[in-house]
Amino acid sequence: MTDTNARRCGATAGALLACVVLGSPTLLAVDSRQSGADCGFSQFAPIVVSQFVKATRVSGSSPEYPTAAIERNIQGHVLAQILISPDGRVERVCTEGAGEFRPAVEKALKTWRFRRGKRRPGGVRYVVAPVDVTFSLEHDRNGRVVGRVKTVA
Repeated sequence: MTDTNARRCGATAGALLACVVLGSPTLLAVDSRQSGADCGFSQFAPIVVSQFVKATRVSGSSPEYPTAAIERNIQGHVLAQILISPDGRVERVCTEGAGEFRPAVEKALKTWRFRRGKRRPGGVRYVVAPVDVTFSLEHDRNGRVVGRVKTVA
């Protein structure tokens, strides 16, 4: 892939695995070798959301599909890790994936609030939770292209 096509797709050629620039929607994907960043969360000694540790979201907005991406017919996927403070606020967001969509995901996730942490031996702790966000395009009843955002936390 050329750097020109990578810029058109909103990513760098080095981090881009697939960007199909055809008549159909463009799908952005990041090379898996680029993933797995520490995000700097280890200094908080967080526990990770699992079947034993739940993070219950009580408020917050969903990411918005960027207008420029709809106009350029681009779809994408963003994986995020959020650091939830003991009082239920999202303190940090770390994202990887389609660069075009990362700012929208980061902005929305920072508005999320969770139920306060429960007291455990050693006090209330920070929690790390994964968030998977998919941006896809489809046609509405009038034939217009509309962006859909699916968030799984």
